[in-house]
Amino acid sequence: MDESYSDEFPNNGTIFLLDSIPPAFTIVLATVVFVVGVPANALVIYVIIKNGKMKTVTNIYVFNLAITDILFIIFATPISISWYVASDFQYGTVLCKLQTFLYQTNYAVTVLTLTTLAVDRVYAVVYPVKSRAHRTLKSTGVMIALIWILGCLSQIVCIFYTSQLFGQCFELWPSSTERQLFYCCLFVFFYIIPVIINTVCYTMIGCRLWRTTTESSIYRINHPKSVMQRRRISTMIMLVVLCFAVCWLPFHVLALLENFHFLPVTQSVSYLKIFSKMLAVSNSCVDPFVYAFVSMNFRRSFKCAFHTLFNSDHNNVVLFAPDPDDKHHSRIQKSFTLSSRTKSSRSSGNSSFPKVGKPKSNLKDLMGTRETNV
Repeated sequence: MDESYSDEFPNNGTIFLLDSIPPAFTIVLATVVFVVGVPANALVIYVIIKNGKMKTVTNIYVFNLAITDILFIIFATPISISWYVASDFQYGTVLCKLQTFLYQTNYAVTVLTLTTLAVDRVYAVVYPVKSRAHRTLKSTGVMIALIWILGCLSQIVCIFYTSQLFGQCFELWPSSTERQLFYCCLFVFFYIIPVIINTVCYTMIGCRLWRTTTESSIYRINHPKSVMQRRRISTMIMLVVLCFAVCWLPFHVLALLENFHFLPVTQSVSYLKIFSKMLAVSNSCVDPFVYAFVSMNFRRSFKCAFHTLFNSDHNNVVLFAPDPDDKHHSRIQKSFTLSSRTKSSRSSGNSSFPKVGKPKSNLKDLMGTRETNV
C-alpha cells in the first residue's frame, strides 16, 4: 500500500494481520452474540407489546433500547464475520457507508437513551408528585423521536468520510487530525459525559431511596411497597448503565490509542481489537438478562412467554407490580386501594359508623304490616 495512506489509515497494518487470525475466533464470538442477542431482545419487545401493564414510561425507554440493540447486532455481526474471515469487504461503497452509519447511530441512540432514562428516573424519584403530570407515554414518544434525530445527526459525518477502497471499508478523513478530533469528541460526548451524568443521577436516586424517611404523605409516596419498586427499577437501569460502561471502555481506549499512533501493529493487538469490538457488541446481549434478574415484571413476563410458547393451554395471567411513578398505573393502584378499603370496612362490621334510621324490630314490623295489607 502507498506510504501516503499510512497517516489517514492508522489501522492498515491490522488488516494485513487478519489472514493470520484463525477464522474460528471471530466466527464463534460473533455467532454467540447474534444467537443470544437477537432472540433475547426480541423477547423484551414482545412482552412489552403483549402486556398492556408493561407499557410504562420506563419500559418505553427499555423498548427503545431493545430495538437499538437488535439493530446494532444485525448491522455489526454478520458483515463483520464475513469481513474478518475473507479479509475483504465485498459489499460495495453504499453498504459500507450504510453499515458504518447505522453502527455508529445505534451506539449514539443507546447512549442518549440511557442518559435520558437516568434523568427521567431522577425526576420521577425526587419529584414523584410533580413528575406524574409530565411523565406521559406521549411525551416519552416525542423524547425518543428527538433521541433518534440527534443520534442520526451526530453520526452523519460517517456517510461522507466512509468508502470502500482496496477491498476494505475505510473512513477516508481529509487528515488524521480531523479523524482524531472526531474520535475524541465521540469518546468525550458519547462516553465520558454520559457516564458522569448517569453516575450523578443514580447517586441522587440512591440518596433519596436508600435513606430512612419518616415523613408521611397523603399520596403515600413513601409507602414501603412504592419505595421497594422504585429501588428495583432504579437498580435495573443502573446495572444496564454499568454494563454499558464496562463493555465499551476497551473499545474506546483502543480506538484512541490507534488513532494517535500509540498502538503497535502486532497479531496480539489484532486479537485484542476484535475482542474489544465483540465485547462492545455483546453489551446488547446483556441487557435482557439484567431485566430478568432484577425486574419482577420482566421475569414473570418472560416465564409466561416461554410457557405460552411451549404450552398452548397455559394461563396467560401475569401479576404485575405497578410502577409507582407512572400516572396511569398509579390511578389503577389508587382505585384498587380505595375499593379494597371499602370492602374491608364493610366486611369488618358497622361498629365504626353511626346507625341511621329505625331499629331492625320496627323495620320488621313495618314490612310485616305491608305484606298483610298487600
